[in-house]
Amino acid sequence: ATLFDALGPRGQVLSVLVNPVHKSFGPLDHWETYDLREFLTSESVVKLDTHLKAIADGQPRVRPVELNHMESEQWEFPIRYSLHPIGPDGAVLMLGRDLRPMAEIQQQLVKAQLALERDYETQREYDTRYRVLMEITQDPMVFVSLASSVKGRSLADFLARGSIDLKVMLENAMRVGQLKLYATKLASDYGNEVPVEVSVAHLADKHHPALVFVFRDASHAEQQRAQPVPQLAGESARSVMDLVGSATLKDIVAETTDVVEKMCIETAVELTRNNRVAAAEMLGLSRQSLYVKLRKYGLLARGEEV
Repeated sequence: ATLFDALGPRGQVLSVLVNPVHKSFGPLDHWETYDLREFLTSESVVKLDTHLKAIADGQPRVRPVELNHMESEQWEFPIRYSLHPIGPDGAVLMLGRDLRPMAEIQQQLVKAQLALERDYETQREYDTRYRVLMEITQDPMVFVSLASSVKGRSLADFLARGSIDLKVMLENAMRVGQLKLYATKLASDYGNEVPVEVSVAHLADKHHPALVFVFRDASHAEQQRAQPVPQLAGESARSVMDLVGSATLKDIVAETTDVVEKMCIETAVELTRNNRVAAAEMLGLSRQSLYVKLRKYGLLARGEEV
């Protein structure tokens, strides 16, 4: 916003013009005929007198000056003026620019700087405490940060199978109200994986519906179930072994592939609580391809459709 003041040689306001595009100043016609000093803070009065004297002394160039205006001792606003002598009677034209946006930015910068300094002092205090503690203790210690870092992120970011796991749990919990002991793994930002069992409950509150997840460490159970070499189940394993000597290696491999494929499909169907869409996504198959394989291995009841 721009402000134009015309002053007499002693500082009285001859006229005031405000940029019509900017209405932030409001009407200032009441300044006319009054001494401009009546609308300035005390330190700005000194600045104005110094610059008016320089103009009266005939200095060729007078640098701009920042003056703080005051209205009713309640409203202050800074203006940057350039002063120009006009006419033979000693009148002065003052071209002003509103500095309030810049002042607001400066205040924000000051507040940010003060906040940074407070944080720095706090960190220095913690650092000093830790150093003293480490110097006087002989025991090993581990410091764990409690910062709120998972907030705002998708739960899929922390699941081994990502969005597939999350979709399976959400769909089942929403459909039947709960999901119990879903086996998966939590993955950290550093690539570590921890076996867990997840239970999910759907809280169908009318105004604030929510899903509650309970994670239980399943590392011990996982270790008990772990085997160094995957074992083929019962009849399927024996049928493969019977092929040795009576069929080519190619045929044996094809039979073994079918056995493993069946086991994987059964596992996916079990994990997803028979949710065929989720099982197909978990296996990287289309829904139709999964349906074909379910029929191939006799995993569909008679007349059942996907």
